Amino acid sequence: MSSNSIAIRPITNIADLSRVEAIQRDVWLLPDDLMVVPTHLLKAVADLGGVLLGAYNVDAEVVGFVFGFLAHHHGHYSHHSHMMGVLPGYQNLGIGRRLKLAQREAVLAQGLETITWTVDPLESRNAHLNVNKLGVVCNTYIRDMYGEMVDGLNVGLPSDRLLVEWHLRSRRVMQRLQQAVVAPSLDHALTEGALLVDPDGIADGSQSTASLSGSDRTNATLVQIPFDFQRLREDDPAGAIQWRLRTRSALESLFADGCVVTALVRSTGEGEPQAYYLLQRSGSAS
Repeated sequence: MSSNSIAIRPITNIADLSRVEAIQRDVWLLPDDLMVVPTHLLKAVADLGGVLLGAYNVDAEVVGFVFGFLAHHHGHYSHHSHMMGVLPGYQNLGIGRRLKLAQREAVLAQGLETITWTVDPLESRNAHLNVNKLGVVCNTYIRDMYGEMVDGLNVGLPSDRLLVEWHLRSRRVMQRLQQAVVAPSLDHALTEGALLVDPDGIADGSQSTASLSGSDRTNATLVQIPFDFQRLREDDPAGAIQWRLRTRSALESLFADGCVVTALVRSTGEGEPQAYYLLQRSGSAS
């Protein structure tokens, strides 16, 4: 099976809209329907200016979707992408990227230039797609955005989120869509002078980004996140909460210091694989 066998098109009929409800249950492991965006709301938003696109397999079944609506961000109208999900059996095939690219075309056709969405800061696979492949940037951390969540991916954790911005016609985005820019390796980032920040140090106050200010302040900082957060959450729930709290402190401090997330750096050589956010001063981010 390949992504090329999947067709991306608007979802319009009721049966396929109902299928989106089922996909939500399967992707987010929902215990009940309280967190499901229902068919009637999906249809209303899609009919009145929102974007609802489906990924259809060769049997014309919806196996993934992306859904969003008109928003107002930093004084301008934009599009907010509320949900994207792909059934487990169809993940890691590039379908998510294709859904986002189709969403980009639909939003540009509406005359809008920016798409925003929220992501869990600790999901490195999503960060790789969003930051490295699509070219989003981020300097906004939101604590416990949705309150207590009971779905299988979020239960027991503060629902912290990053608000990312996808500037659809920017040079940064165009370079990444054309695959003209490759995310740096960990060794390359360190060789180029990136500072590896200890999230524990920021969390307990022994290390502060303010101390890094000045003429010799590096323009790049690395903050580690779990390589496979869902596996960590299942194996060590208490450890997952600690990761949430210490990366919260690190990212909030760096954002307040004028930094922007510009890449997800992965190290997959010897030993356990690792993942790091690369943050740069907003003036040097590209």
